[in-house]
Amino acid sequence: MMKKILLPAVMLIAAITLKAQHIPLPEALPCWNSLQTDRGTEVFLLDSTYAHFFPEDGGTTDSLLRHKHYAKYSERGLVTADSSLGLFLDTTQWLYSQKREYTYDDLQRLTERTEYTGTMVSNIWVPKYRYINNYTGSTAMTDYELELLYYSQAWNKHDSAANTWDKLQQKEFAHRYIWDPDSGAYYIRNHSHYAYNAQGLVTGDTIFQYWSTGTPMFSYLRVYTWDDQGNELTHTAFNWDDMALAWEEVEKHVNTYDGAGNILTSFRYEWDYDAGQWENIDQGYFTYDEDNNMHLWMYWTKDEDTGTWMKGHTMEFFWSLHTIVGIGEAVPGELLSVYPNPAAGRVTITSASGGNMDIYDMNGRLQFSFRAEAGTLSIDLSRLKPGLYLLCNENRSNCQKLVIR
Repeated sequence: MMKKILLPAVMLIAAITLKAQHIPLPEALPCWNSLQTDRGTEVFLLDSTYAHFFPEDGGTTDSLLRHKHYAKYSERGLVTADSSLGLFLDTTQWLYSQKREYTYDDLQRLTERTEYTGTMVSNIWVPKYRYINNYTGSTAMTDYELELLYYSQAWNKHDSAANTWDKLQQKEFAHRYIWDPDSGAYYIRNHSHYAYNAQGLVTGDTIFQYWSTGTPMFSYLRVYTWDDQGNELTHTAFNWDDMALAWEEVEKHVNTYDGAGNILTSFRYEWDYDAGQWENIDQGYFTYDEDNNMHLWMYWTKDEDTGTWMKGHTMEFFWSLHTIVGIGEAVPGELLSVYPNPAAGRVTITSASGGNMDIYDMNGRLQFSFRAEAGTLSIDLSRLKPGLYLLCNENRSNCQKLVIR
């Protein structure tokens, strides 16, 4: 029998809308649909999301508004807080659900994230987790997760992560550690290994679990395919079969896009072992406004017993123009340049500080990421279609226009 796995609505929002529209993450400075102003750049940022759910009994086609999600930003376009409200237990009162607050250092890097849960009774935010990021040099990063213990009201170590990079300055390994209060030390829980294609896009990530023996064992694998514009076409998930000593397909996602790179459909399949074939279990359909900002995400799910397609929920996205300061403002003593410009393929990038580099199109979609040491770097950008782009350094304090012919 095929197992049915449904992600919570908040996870589904993050999984699809972050990918499709590049909703601003704390460590990134977006530049959607940019309009130059005297102060800097006006961009569309996602202010709120409303989730409408449909009754499971099928007795009515009317949707019910059940969740609201809001975001706040700094003048540099960094997320400072996001929160969600929900209707629970058939009440008519909007109750606190989840909230996150973010802080940054002088280089615009995320240093701390605090997560809160709502009491859903007295509407009080209760802190639950803190994530603290530490940076070494320009790019290496570790983060530590702390959990607030209710009985002591003290922050307790929970887990930690550390990343390593390959010779091409791409993330190669991500290690996750769990805190053992008895021994007073961290022990490794799992690590992920990443593979890339010539364009710097992830083609696969493999998760290794560490069991009682301390030996890493295959656990989970995802394989990705992309189109010529850098849009994710498919990703297929595999579990490791210890008996057959082989990867076993369990899930597949298939996406389609329009000419502007906006995701139009997203189908999720699970492998039906009884039938020996892929079974489509849910579908997502997307529409956009005149500014290419996502307007609706309509989610359908299939009843496993009857095979009938039912409306799951519809997400509404509300955007507004925000003035973002400092776009393209050079930091004194910091040099970032690209030559030749316009370019048709390989370019030479000069950076005084090095670090992570990102290239965005004028709709704010991330097209290419790479790492550079201080000095010069030669890189092939022939995968980019002709047009105008922004090359941004790691802390987004300096962005240079780049023309591809």
